Amino acid sequence: MKQTILIVVFFLFLRGYSMTYNQEKPRLLVTTDIGGDPDDQQSLVRLMVYANEIEIEGFISSAAGTPGELNEEKICPELIEEIIQGYKLVFANLLLHDKNYPTPEYLLSVVKRGNPERGWDFVGEGHDTEASEWIISRVDKKDKRPLNICVFGGQTDLAQALWKVKNTRSAKEYQKFISKIRVYDINDQDFQLLI
Repeated sequence: MKQTILIVVFFLFLRGYSMTYNQEKPRLLVTTDIGGDPDDQQSLVRLMVYANEIEIEGFISSAAGTPGELNEEKICPELIEEIIQGYKLVFANLLLHDKNYPTPEYLLSVVKRGNPERGWDFVGEGHDTEASEWIISRVDKKDKRPLNICVFGGQTDLAQALWKVKNTRSAKEYQKFISKIRVYDINDQDFQLLI
């Protein structure tokens, strides 16, 4: 009897382990206004620690800093690239713990330049960016999993991507497009763009 119980418990454990192990990774794209203050750099460093648990599909460098904080409109993709270079230094060690960490080269390939400007004046005809086009391509990717978009700051490129799809596709196609994304907006500093 005890042996039967142990065997059942063992197989239940294995089943639970295999279900957890075989779960698909969530897809993630991050928009960041990196460069105005250190919080986004810190958040990206922490994200690198968990890069084996998620499928990172993009880093969008958008207008740096809180609106009105800086004297110039700029984007800072080089700060994202610096963090990835730091990740590269420890990549071999990370692989000792889990082979699912993405390569630094892959991560560098998904850093995209966004709009250095903010607000509705910079969304619409003629305002497509490398970043807004990348967002569209990631949502359109043949994948049944939704694309999670984490807005650390700077929504202009996401707003541009949504504007373009809404204005170049049918209402049904637009609804299908937006049904494939999940947006988490931290602090909602650019709220006026998504309402």
